Amino acid sequence: MVLDKPLANGDRAIALYNSTDTLATVSVTTGETGLRDAGAYRLTDVWTGATTQVKSTISAAVPAHGTVVYRVRPLRDPTAVAPAVALGANLATLVPGPAGGDSTPTTAVPQPTDGGAPVAAVPDPTGGGTPTTTGPDPTAGGTLTTAVTNRGVGTLRDVAVTADVPEGWTATPVTPARRSRLATDATLETRWRIDVPASTPAGRYPIDLTASYRWGPRHRPATTSSQVIATVVTAPEDGRRHLSTISPVTSVNATGPLEPDQSNGGALENDGNLITIGGQVHTRGLGTTTGSELLYYLGGRCSRLVTDVGIDDEAPGGPATFTVYADDAVAAASGPVTSGEAPKPLTADLTGTAWLRLVAESETTGTHADWASPVLTCGDVPDDSPVLPESRTLFSFESGTEDFTIANPGDGGTVAQSPSSTPRARTASRCPPRSPATGSAGPWPRRST
Repeated sequence: MVLDKPLANGDRAIALYNSTDTLATVSVTTGETGLRDAGAYRLTDVWTGATTQVKSTISAAVPAHGTVVYRVRPLRDPTAVAPAVALGANLATLVPGPAGGDSTPTTAVPQPTDGGAPVAAVPDPTGGGTPTTTGPDPTAGGTLTTAVTNRGVGTLRDVAVTADVPEGWTATPVTPARRSRLATDATLETRWRIDVPASTPAGRYPIDLTASYRWGPRHRPATTSSQVIATVVTAPEDGRRHLSTISPVTSVNATGPLEPDQSNGGALENDGNLITIGGQVHTRGLGTTTGSELLYYLGGRCSRLVTDVGIDDEAPGGPATFTVYADDAVAAASGPVTSGEAPKPLTADLTGTAWLRLVAESETTGTHADWASPVLTCGDVPDDSPVLPESRTLFSFESGTEDFTIANPGDGGTVAQSPSSTPRARTASRCPPRSPATGSAGPWPRRST
């Protein structure tokens, strides 16, 4: 998104906003703004005060959900002002272990028309479009693509880009990471092979990127930097597990966040009730709304998902459909499910599947859609093996029960506390979070798991 605002002295404020969950290059040509025609333009970064110049395209690598704001005016002599250089990047999801292929789900993205670098397909965290989840053997590693683009007047010299990865990782350029000259609006695009040690836990890790170059008649040295966040995923361990205890790689929900082990509730986190479908209560599951998509990495290690699905009694709506995708193939589908209908069972064969995707849809998004008691089987385990974890701690106390008691046990049980008491810690008991009869039980401290 680009915002353009005139200022009192004739300058213009140009804001480049990145609405995505990853680093993104945001660009706009000067002809698309209210700036008058000129041979060059002076940019002053409102946050840092740094001054650069561009010929005809204002561009920046903007962090996830970040904004870069420039104060812009025409510039008569650009030779004394450093050129604006954008250093963008796209990074696939990374899998720890020996070098192998990359199976990150990708979505086709529009290519720039402003002379910038081609944009690589990236993980789709926003749910726009259907990810393509097929790919080579997802044993390890991933691909980083960097793009150094010269937006200034004049040619850059001795351009080089480096990637500083966490300790123990390797970043190997597959295509050239250097160029002797880089003309205005030209791009040095480099593909890197990123390898991650097998012991690396799942999580998010920063990779620092630096482009060095020389500019102007005096060949002055300069650098541009940016940071891309790597997402490392690992396959679930052997066993039958409640899917609600496994974190998705990405989750998109129409109303509020994904709610593990409770219904969707509303727009806030942890505001759901017991999952209740057609009067049947479930203490495990995933509370979503239609217009949701959940993505899990399985790495070819899992064999089956068994789940009930339905519309939650807390907010009748629908009809809705529930679909389980094994990579790009439909592994199970509910067909239309109506409000008040009993839970509908689904069983999906996931043998050899790298990516599991759960999608709930309806004509109007926002219907409260539950994946009730979903159990994922991974590894070579018997069908009658216990579902893990076999128990969980909802509340814990320093001493005694601090006036917490079990309320309405006939409806499933809810932990409640008298108003006169002040909780110091939180909870113990296998009681579900709220009662299906009342929907609430008074003061409710945050759960610890």
